[in-house]
Amino acid sequence: MKRKLYALITLVCILAGLVHIPSAVAFAGEDKVVSGLSLSATVKHIDDSLIPVKGVIIAPNGANVRKTADVSGELVHAVPKDREVTARDFSYDTNGMRWYLISYTYGDKPYSGYVREDLISLEAELTYKKVNIHEATSESSAVVIECEDDMPVTVTGSIVVDKCQMWYSILVPATQTTAEVTGYVSSEYVDISMEGNDFEAYLTLQQFPESYKAQLRLLHEEYPQWIFKGLHIGIDFEKVLTSEKKVGRSLIPSSSLNSWKSFEKGAYNWDTNKYVGFDGSSWVAADESIVAYYLDPRNFLTSTHIFQFELLSYSVQQNESGVETILAPTFMKNTNSVSYKENGADITTTYSDLFMKAAMVSGVSAYHLASRVRQEQGANGTSLAFGTVSGYKGYYNFFNVKAVNTSTATAQENGAKYAATTNATYYLPWTDPYLAILGGATLIGEGYIKRGQNTLYLQKWDVVDGGNGYYSHQYMTNITAPTSESSSMKKAYTDEMLQMGLIFSIPIYDNMRDEACPKPTSTGNNNNWLDSISVDNYIVSPTFDMYTLTYEVIVDDKFDYTVNILTQTKDPNATVAGGGDVALEDGDNVISLVVSAPSGKTRTYTLNIYKEPGGGGGGSGGEIIYPPAPTFSSSTYVFDEYVSGITPGTAVDEFLSNIAIENGSLALFNKDSAPKSEGVLATGDILCIYTSDEELYLKFTVLIYGDVNGDGRVAAVDLLIGQRHILNYAALEGVYLEAADMNHDGEIKAVDLLLGQRFILSVSEINQQKPVDPGYVHTPINTPKPIIVPTPTPTPTPTPEITPTPVVTPTPEATPTPEVTPTPEVTPTPEVTPSVTVTPTVTVTPTVTPAVTPSDTNETE
Repeated sequence: MKRKLYALITLVCILAGLVHIPSAVAFAGEDKVVSGLSLSATVKHIDDSLIPVKGVIIAPNGANVRKTADVSGELVHAVPKDREVTARDFSYDTNGMRWYLISYTYGDKPYSGYVREDLISLEAELTYKKVNIHEATSESSAVVIECEDDMPVTVTGSIVVDKCQMWYSILVPATQTTAEVTGYVSSEYVDISMEGNDFEAYLTLQQFPESYKAQLRLLHEEYPQWIFKGLHIGIDFEKVLTSEKKVGRSLIPSSSLNSWKSFEKGAYNWDTNKYVGFDGSSWVAADESIVAYYLDPRNFLTSTHIFQFELLSYSVQQNESGVETILAPTFMKNTNSVSYKENGADITTTYSDLFMKAAMVSGVSAYHLASRVRQEQGANGTSLAFGTVSGYKGYYNFFNVKAVNTSTATAQENGAKYAATTNATYYLPWTDPYLAILGGATLIGEGYIKRGQNTLYLQKWDVVDGGNGYYSHQYMTNITAPTSESSSMKKAYTDEMLQMGLIFSIPIYDNMRDEACPKPTSTGNNNNWLDSISVDNYIVSPTFDMYTLTYEVIVDDKFDYTVNILTQTKDPNATVAGGGDVALEDGDNVISLVVSAPSGKTRTYTLNIYKEPGGGGGGSGGEIIYPPAPTFSSSTYVFDEYVSGITPGTAVDEFLSNIAIENGSLALFNKDSAPKSEGVLATGDILCIYTSDEELYLKFTVLIYGDVNGDGRVAAVDLLIGQRHILNYAALEGVYLEAADMNHDGEIKAVDLLLGQRFILSVSEINQQKPVDPGYVHTPINTPKPIIVPTPTPTPTPTPEITPTPVVTPTPEATPTPEVTPTPEVTPTPEVTPSVTVTPTVTVTPTVTPAVTPSDTNETE
């Protein structure tokens, strides 16, 4: 049995041990201060750090290998004399005899078990690595002292380094040969167990937020030997949620509540009015709200579901009885035997026996392996568990490795196809149940456990960087799997086993919400999309598209202070707040249209309405003009999600010169969003197209087939990365996954590596033209904003000065004087009417209406 002493946390003893008084601790780091008690602990080795030792069987007649370290243990195999083996651990039987846990290969099959120490010769003594205490929080810093396993120390504080790795500051007591020293050690090398009030100090030491502590206190009361370690992820919770909620990355059963199902773009087929199926029609994309619930560790700090945080390395404390408890409700129960061939002979045993053997060889928890297969195969098993897939009979795949639906084959066919491949590391091909269980276990151990994804939770949520980034290297897409498998894990433990010092690594994110994310319970769906937006008498820009959430409207009537906003929801049971008659102020008005789905989930559309200022003056406001969108073309390159057709080594200026653009502009950035104006194109660079008003219109990721690492070249390192993907060492994703598919068949295989090799050797070229997807539509990120061109009031023509003609009354003709007759009286000559006075000339000054100067504010911001 490995020597692990879980020391009790004790108060520092003062006054010759008569009085126990808390010892203050304040340990600052990265703007965090941890205060609490000094905690007693022991330094220890880590299971994976055991030194494997080569050896050979020396018994003249060979040696019996048994399941347990005892002569009465069940026989696993009889290994012949001179067989080379590897010793990884040791234990003692009741008589004090040492037994070595060994692994070896015989007849191309791996075996493991215990053999007595007098039957084996080792090259060196099997010991544990010593634990180095450093002068700083880094493995590369100077070593202050080497500590033996189980060395008692005092932990005085903690610090999170590089956002995720916790280190302890410790005090190593003086011995007969060494003085008291202080230093730092990774928390992984320290065992602390908790009793009494010191548990509070331990929670503080682990830097658990307050929102975790109440549930952890309850668990500690029920299981005081359990150890809770804070796994500091170092990433904001919301950032992780944004990545994990992407359509297709997180799935739920199609039978789930409608409020669990996503209505985001790509998750729902509007033509068929059905959810899009992923990995078969029985799985659909999970909505953000249910993803948040399962992602939040605080929702699973119960005595059952906490087992999704249990460390999954192999443990000698696990036994076949516990495995049988997990398998009992399935086709793998012990009453159903299983057979395989060994050196031509038929071997019949139980499934629980196979899982124990696979656990010992792979270094993975036997309980985890059994729970995982139970999750993948269900109670009755699939054709992959029985080797009956049509066209691939005799090939087994218990862990459903590569069993996903594609356009050319079913999940069962693809899983069997993988089982028929050859890879000695994973014991492929899997031609019997034992090889399939062992190979899958080894793949999990190499691909996940030893990369830091050593809990059920981390195998779903890839939030630790095992050398391949985040989010892509996830064993399952089913977000409920860690929770359901945790129930199986707990059932494997007896009441006595549950009282042991089980270790749970519990994730803690930066900037978590104040309270745990709630679980959606509504039976309504999440359809909160609009089908249309319109404004009476005015044009909405851009043209409505349900996935575009922001629109512009210009109200050019200076005296129109109210507009009528009309909306139509995609779901008749959804509601909209914010529409109808809306009063406007002069200038900018931001109108929020909040759509509530039947489930209550909301989505907000925004109308930015600019109203011409009111008041006196002439003019009708002018004409609304919609600037043309950018147009671009190239006889060299292909544009869809990516821009391809680029020859490796193409210079930036050459690349840009081969793209013609009108009504816009181009710019290139590297994968880190820094401007790139020189050098060569590389996979992962970003081409951005801007509108004439400098808004981002479209962007394309640069794709160069063969340039898998994004340095702009096709070289041996790219082939190595592709090979690691094929072997499941480091999964590629996104444009880098596409770049590795050099023959464009949708899979990364040896033929792709061959094409890359032939290119490097100048034997042949790689076809850089990505096959065109005829259904791909470029969706603009922004469109050119409409502008209003004011119609100026015409300048009136001045009225010319007019000199009025005076009205003259004509002088009447004079009556001639008649001849005088002497007798009659002479008629007197009448008075002449005087001439009319002439009115002076009047100059008329016209009133001129000045020309209207267009206001700058007529243009939309």
